[in-house]
Amino acid sequence: MIAADSRHVIYNMTSINELETALAKRYDDRNCFWISHDDHQYPTLGILVKGDMAYVSYLPRELEAGFRSVGDMGADPDDMVTLSISEFKGDDVDVLREAIVPWPTALSVAKEFFHSKELPTSIEWFQL
Repeated sequence: MIAADSRHVIYNMTSINELETALAKRYDDRNCFWISHDDHQYPTLGILVKGDMAYVSYLPRELEAGFRSVGDMGADPDDMVTLSISEFKGDDVDVLREAIVPWPTALSVAKEFFHSKELPTSIEWFQL
């Protein structure tokens, strides 16, 4: 399994412990991870993290919009949350609060994806 973070660091992981260690790294509020199997670009699991909040996406193949997480962080679902993926504000991503899940949930999804290339079933998804 391969993961790249918001600083373009590539991790080759062969265990759940290595996955947890890679995903535990934090760079201020710029925390973006792209996870795939072996040297294949797809399917890809994307995780954007800000504090204890995460946005998860699953891209099954090129040119397919894929899926995004459905969460319940207890606020107005129409509110937006801004997540940074780089040091450049122009790269910020605004997502609906209804797409935000707690960080431990996102980590569980990543662990499930570690074992299977299929769409993880540990959370609810919205097809884009």
